[in-house]
Amino acid sequence: MRLRSSIFLWTLFATGLPLLGLTLVLLVMSEQRYLDEVDRDINTRLNALSTEIDNHLAYEREVIRGIAQSAAMQDFLPVARAANEGARHPDFLPLRNQLTQFLLTLQRTVPGLGSLRVLDGQGNTLIKVSGGRASPAIYPSLGSVEYAEEELMDSTFSRSLRQLPMGEISFMQLPQSRWDLLTGQTLTMLTALVPLGEGPRPAAVLAVNTFGEYLDRILRLVPRPPGAELLIVERNMDNARRNGLLLYHDRLETRFSTPKPHEVRLQSLDQAELWEHIQQRPFGVFNTRDGKWRIYYQEYHPYPNQLIGWVLAFAVPGHTLHAPYVGLRQALWLLFLLAFIASALLAVLGARYIAGPILRLREALREFAANPARRVAVASRTREIRELEADFNRMADRLRAAEDERSRAERRAMQQAKLASIGQMAAGIGHEINNPLNNILSLATLIERAIPPSARDLREDIHDLREEALRASRIVRGVMNFARQLPPEYRVFRVCPWLRETVERLEPEAMAVDVHFDLIACDPACMAEADADQLQQVLFNLLQNALHATPPGGRIQVSAACEGGKLRVCVRDDGPGMPPEVLARIFDPFFTTKGVGEGTGLGLSISLGIIQYHGGILSIHNREDGGGVEACFEVPLTPTSPRLTSSEGPTL
Repeated sequence: MRLRSSIFLWTLFATGLPLLGLTLVLLVMSEQRYLDEVDRDINTRLNALSTEIDNHLAYEREVIRGIAQSAAMQDFLPVARAANEGARHPDFLPLRNQLTQFLLTLQRTVPGLGSLRVLDGQGNTLIKVSGGRASPAIYPSLGSVEYAEEELMDSTFSRSLRQLPMGEISFMQLPQSRWDLLTGQTLTMLTALVPLGEGPRPAAVLAVNTFGEYLDRILRLVPRPPGAELLIVERNMDNARRNGLLLYHDRLETRFSTPKPHEVRLQSLDQAELWEHIQQRPFGVFNTRDGKWRIYYQEYHPYPNQLIGWVLAFAVPGHTLHAPYVGLRQALWLLFLLAFIASALLAVLGARYIAGPILRLREALREFAANPARRVAVASRTREIRELEADFNRMADRLRAAEDERSRAERRAMQQAKLASIGQMAAGIGHEINNPLNNILSLATLIERAIPPSARDLREDIHDLREEALRASRIVRGVMNFARQLPPEYRVFRVCPWLRETVERLEPEAMAVDVHFDLIACDPACMAEADADQLQQVLFNLLQNALHATPPGGRIQVSAACEGGKLRVCVRDDGPGMPPEVLARIFDPFFTTKGVGEGTGLGLSISLGIIQYHGGILSIHNREDGGGVEACFEVPLTPTSPRLTSSEGPTL
């Protein structure tokens, strides 16, 4: 720990830090406990609200079920059955009047019932009671029965009626022509339908729509948290038009009984983030991204036969929740500021006269640790500090020089030892294995000649034996070439013809794998004095590696240039590049990424030796544009002394 920090912290601990820490902990704990209590209270209110709504809707369903089972409704079923068949029942008028009077009396007695309809099996309105009045039957039909509304020509709705379970309450939307609202308004509540009768087709359907006046009364009386807004949204995955429809909202004055003339969806409000959370969880609590609201919500399913939900939510302003702690938090920050100022003044005074020079030296040493190339510089009037600075800089210079020399020696020794040991081993093993391999090849040829043509399996086995022996012979030949490391035979040659000849030798292999060579640059006047055959072997190895890495349809770019007294040849492929662990080992003898039988792993090692004997550099690295690998070698245009180590190895 810094000396200045020690003085500062000691002063801070000795004065107000313990009190400040305790106050912070108490503030955080009490505020979190307060928020937990608020969360529980509002979630309890939401549960109570959903229970109250559920009780009211259950009561409405019981009333509807009682209407369907009433004597007046049951007496009217023969009339409706006759109407379905296009006939007029003899008691049509008295039974219709009886049922109409019953529905009028019921509507005046039971609160909350909006419009009541008795439909025939096709969905046409035989009786309609709304607002305490009965609609007269004045619309003629194709049969002999008059309807209370125009005849419905909606085959989809008729099929939906026939699919409803007989005698059970189902919920769905009536066709728009049957809505009891102003033009442009959307009913907030679905219509309850009860098919009546016997058999596969209903004789009549009781349709009851509640406009939601009683629900509005319940919602108005629900106690709200301070400043909170209550909203209810419909979640309807089967109807995109109603999905997200706002059914109730305090601030916008949207009500069940008085819907807006134009549909309003939650996605267009400032609480639109609620819709994102609804898709993930059916209940929960969250803060909006702007911190303006804290929203509590839960999903409630009002319709037994529908996968339709109402999302009940309280949106509480964020400033309302945190208002009790604003003053306390301000006082706490003021206390912290005063304690900090007092401690900082004491720390500055102590550091100025005691720790200043030492701290500056320590900072300088830390900068040196991060960047050893920098020298330590401390502006101090103290003689001992200046002497320490000079001694440290001299030591750092010696360390840097020693480290550089050690790294170079290690790389040189490792490469030389590796190549020397492999070369000695290769020379001995090559001579010992080559003669047995020649004998195996000769004997395999004699055996193959003596085998009759009918023994195909045996001939295939002998053929496989010869192929494996030939592969082993190629490996031994590569090992012996690596071991020889013959010095170059210098002669003057023209670079461009030499380059084209090397590329043309590999054209058949390239065509076989659908890869194209591009000679993008070559100076016709370029001439070099070197061993053309050995350099051709190096270029041949680089081109073969590029062919192995390039996918079908790719291109390999080859270029040569004479600049600054050197010949530079580059090969660029379109492959995926090489990972760092492969780049670090590409010059190791016998290391290869090719499959079994495709290479010995000596090509780049031999190539490195050839380039070093020419006094040049061989470098292989991934292209900066991420399009593959670029392999280049540089050799002097005139003979020079060999280079023992590569000054520019593989780079990433």
